[in-house]
Amino acid sequence: MAEILTKQDTDNKIILTDEDIEQLRFTPSCVRLSEEESENLKNYDTKKCIEVIKYITQKLKEMNNNIDPTYYFVLKMLYLADKEHLKKHHIFMVPDRYVKMEYGPVPSFCYNIVKFVKENKNDPNFDNSIKTEFKVSKDDEVSVSKEINFDYLAPSNIDCLNEAINKYGKLEFDDLKILTHDKIYHSVTNWNGEITMFHIAKVLDELDGNGNLEKTLHEIYG
Repeated sequence: MAEILTKQDTDNKIILTDEDIEQLRFTPSCVRLSEEESENLKNYDTKKCIEVIKYITQKLKEMNNNIDPTYYFVLKMLYLADKEHLKKHHIFMVPDRYVKMEYGPVPSFCYNIVKFVKENKNDPNFDNSIKTEFKVSKDDEVSVSKEINFDYLAPSNIDCLNEAINKYGKLEFDDLKILTHDKIYHSVTNWNGEITMFHIAKVLDELDGNGNLEKTLHEIYG
């Protein structure tokens, strides 16, 4: 269960279950969410991304002689973990959209959060309190400032994150770049084009030889 703070006053908060969140996120586009529902969902999505970024950062640091990772490595670990999470649980672990960029698939919302923290500028889309959660140096190194709030990390999230980090967390930059410039990446032709869950599922099915992930996702999401 996650707590969604509606005001700076922490006594004034709304408690949303995971089921509440998914019902809001996958409400048909013809149904208009209330302003309060939209704001609660946005707050949850932002906090979820922050906690995932912090978790990956801390794990990579522990694995690599206490050296802070760059956000390149953090976001690439998220992509690799999210592929596995989609395959096992039929949903991305983060409320994000992946896009094709020069150095591989990028979760655009998480990337915007990282840029907001690094550039230290005001942005109407983000609250400045985010900057107290983690830091990004001028050399793109990420460091965690506050303890991870595990209320936002489901057991399935942690399992897939740990699997990706344990398997790929010691790769060098060039090796990670080659790994993430995969068949999924090349299935999208346009720069900044979206890499949807269906792109990922189609390629995973092809690699599996007898997979039906794409079919399952269409049955769930239409």
